[in-house]
Amino acid sequence: MNTNKAASSLGVSPSTIQRWVKQFGLEVGRNELGHYHFEEDQLEILKDIQSQIQNGALVHEVKLSVQKTPEVKQQNEDHSVQIKELADKVTQLDSRLDSKADDVVSYQLLQHRREIEDLKTQLLQMAEKVAQLEASSQIAASDQLPVFDHPSIKRSWKKKNIISMLFGF
Repeated sequence: MNTNKAASSLGVSPSTIQRWVKQFGLEVGRNELGHYHFEEDQLEILKDIQSQIQNGALVHEVKLSVQKTPEVKQQNEDHSVQIKELADKVTQLDSRLDSKADDVVSYQLLQHRREIEDLKTQLLQMAEKVAQLEASSQIAASDQLPVFDHPSIKRSWKKKNIISMLFGF
């Protein structure tokens, strides 16, 4: 039972119940949200506290009856189930992440392989063109005469000007 229900069954406010739990150091179980969860034996302890206070006892004079520890075992089992579920989810997410990473790496490898094949093709084309150019330049070079023997290039003897003739240049 929660704090509000315990307070209504005793006829006090929920803050009074919370204050008694803190003042007397009662070991009360808590739910998954951290709220108090009272069992029947703990409710009996609270009723005993209430009756002692109504009979005129001061808060520091109240004597607690035997107190049982709350059954934390059920909560621990719930927590262990939740932890196991979370661990399973983390494992699943980890495997999905590994799978995605493998897919990305595979895609990148294929992309790089395509780029390398394209570069290889371009390199082979360039090598063919260089070979063609070398072959055509060798053919052209063998057909041509040296520059000084070339018939199309004639030396034109210019008339020397008078000054160069006088000085013998």
